[in-house]
Amino acid sequence: MVTGGARGIGLATALTLSEQGSNIVLTDLDAAALERAAATLGEGRCDGRLRCELPRGCPRCGKRRRRYFRVPGRYVNNAGFTRDAKMRMMTESDFDDVISVHLKGAWLGTRAAADTMRKLGTQGSIINVSSLSGKIGTARQTHHSAAKAGIARLTKAAAAGIRVNAIQPGIIRTEMVGSLRPDVPEKKRSEIPLTRFGEPEEVASVVLFLASGISNYMTGIILEITGGPHA
Repeated sequence: MVTGGARGIGLATALTLSEQGSNIVLTDLDAAALERAAATLGEGRCDGRLRCELPRGCPRCGKRRRRYFRVPGRYVNNAGFTRDAKMRMMTESDFDDVISVHLKGAWLGTRAAADTMRKLGTQGSIINVSSLSGKIGTARQTHHSAAKAGIARLTKAAAAGIRVNAIQPGIIRTEMVGSLRPDVPEKKRSEIPLTRFGEPEEVASVVLFLASGISNYMTGIILEITGGPHA
């Protein structure tokens, strides 16, 4: 199951896991994009009919996963969005919405997936998508930085008896990067040791590693995908 799977990192992750033989459940708030994503993965391999109302939808997502594919194996908490603003201009409603979808959504998804895995005695893997902003903080994203830092700590706290790991992507070339002011990408690129933005498929390959048996003895780990060290 991949939340926020209709585009960007979520869709790249779903495609990568599908190519390795996984059956996929996608959830997203954008119903039209969700249908297109499900069609891309192909009927019989993907169920994309659940328009997930995060964060309340997480328990329903788990039930949908069990109904169609029986054994819950991998759960990727990827759903999120941004509403950038200086802190003094940020509304309390925007802060609450970002915290609710990113942090509470990840908590609900982790709880539901872990509960099912324990009950069925399966060796599953939960992968939470944090962000570099949760490590170093990002201007105009106090809510996003706080939520992503919370996801990293949630991952470590939940990683007992089950496999829960997280990734912290840096700037990845998705639609959100394309929406930045023209001068921002070049400034950000100059701060990256590898001098380029990451690709969604590069993030997906790390999720695949954490989802696979190759990483069976890893839990509570946070892997950075940032193009090099950042302070």
